[in-house]
Amino acid sequence: MTFALLCCTAPLFTLAPIPAIAQAPATEFVSYDNTPFGPGDRSMKLSIQLTGGETNANTELWVIYGENGAAITSATVGGSAAQARVRLDTVNGEGVASGNFIFPHSDNRRPNMTDTNAALISSGRTVYYKLVKKRGANVSTSPLVSFAMPDKLTIANFGDSYSSGEGSPYASGDRWDNEICHRSGNSGQARAVRTIKSEFPGMAIAFKNVACSGAQVAEGIMLSQKKQTWFGEGEELQRVVPPQMTAVRDWMGDNGYAELNIAMVSGGGNDVNFGLFVEKFFVLPFEFKADSTEYNNLRTTIANDVPQLYRSLEQAFEQNFTYDRVLVSEYPDPMRGADGQFCDAEHSAMNSAFLVPLNNAVRTTVSDFPKFRYVGGTMAESRRNGLCNNETPYFNNGLFDTFWVQGDVFGIVHPNRRGHREIYQPVYEAQLRGAVRDIAIKWAKIKAKEAARAAAAAEQLSARTQIVQARRGAQPLRAIRAIKVSPAFTLSAADKMATSKAITAAAASAKGKPVQTFGIPDNRLPDDGE
Repeated sequence: MTFALLCCTAPLFTLAPIPAIAQAPATEFVSYDNTPFGPGDRSMKLSIQLTGGETNANTELWVIYGENGAAITSATVGGSAAQARVRLDTVNGEGVASGNFIFPHSDNRRPNMTDTNAALISSGRTVYYKLVKKRGANVSTSPLVSFAMPDKLTIANFGDSYSSGEGSPYASGDRWDNEICHRSGNSGQARAVRTIKSEFPGMAIAFKNVACSGAQVAEGIMLSQKKQTWFGEGEELQRVVPPQMTAVRDWMGDNGYAELNIAMVSGGGNDVNFGLFVEKFFVLPFEFKADSTEYNNLRTTIANDVPQLYRSLEQAFEQNFTYDRVLVSEYPDPMRGADGQFCDAEHSAMNSAFLVPLNNAVRTTVSDFPKFRYVGGTMAESRRNGLCNNETPYFNNGLFDTFWVQGDVFGIVHPNRRGHREIYQPVYEAQLRGAVRDIAIKWAKIKAKEAARAAAAAEQLSARTQIVQARRGAQPLRAIRAIKVSPAFTLSAADKMATSKAITAAAASAKGKPVQTFGIPDNRLPDDGE
């Protein structure tokens, strides 16, 4: 299999296969040029023929690699070049021994049996390597092979407070990765990404977290976010938060990534005034009744506006990214106790006016989008650990809890640290696992056909060029529609005064108490790049 090196704006942004240097392979190297191919791939299966008393116990297989072809040609085992010994795990009936080699990367810096002078080679860079078969003083060497290191597999986390980690700040050091957005690696989504990184050691994964508490699908993901809208009517932010799509596109341009492979999204609640809903009916002593004006207004708003929001979001993804999959969250169910029953009639009404219609609208709408998947299961995972379960709560059940956990009002009705782990982490692990495998299968099929490989290389180059040009030219996002949603209800001056008093009392009672972690350690997961 041969490839042609394509160039674009800079070497970092080059990703196209490169021809193997023409040398006749030694017969003992059965498979030596099965180079990584496709997003995140850093592994290759290698095979050698064992002869004359050789076994996988007395024969060593080494890979020597680097970015200087001449240096690798002359390099030896034990020298200064980056090299690794491959574990020969299997030997077939014909005496062919096989093992897997992984090029070290930022998530797995010493992945092989023995890694010496390990080198991390960035996406798009040209890699040269050769195999060395060694038994005692007997040494044989494969032809030199060169290829372009594939992009990392990219994952981005978009959305509101249910993806940012609201309700679960860090227990030590800085409370948040981003103070304005209340962004924390303790979110179930970020925890799931860490799991996937560990489960796929041969996959280099780059993660970008742009989720922001208060974000709407419209003003947050697609447009700039000017207010925090996750409690009450929403105060102006200290500074405007750029559109999350812009932040991800800029990150891709800075690192030369052609594709956004997986996006995780949570949104819709703030677009239909979740903050007002929380303040009026979870903090203030108002009773929410089925078939009340507020009840009917909320159902109507969700039915009319949420499908429009997600159709606009899908169009924005299509116009601004080359992408594989968008995973859209179901909102969890905080309305029940340990017996699985609603806390009371009011919580039952909240469920039927807000939670169920919102989730149904999102699920029904995204089911029509080929690349979108609805991430269900969060309601089932949470419905015995809601706001009236004080023994094993998955949520910050009231004002005292949120001040205890994070020192402010904004964590109320959000998953606590245990909730993020138990509600979101397992369902996202399953979805990410499936998405990563599907992407690997797609690229394996492309790899098997020479014409398909050439077409894929051209498409990647085109996508990379566009994303880099957009970054350098500060080009605006395309196909963005502003959709305004009318509030289902409002707050009076008396309402706001009552809220202020309740908040002051809760802050005083929680002051000085140690942060509740439920014995779960912090999950600091910084953004990845090259």
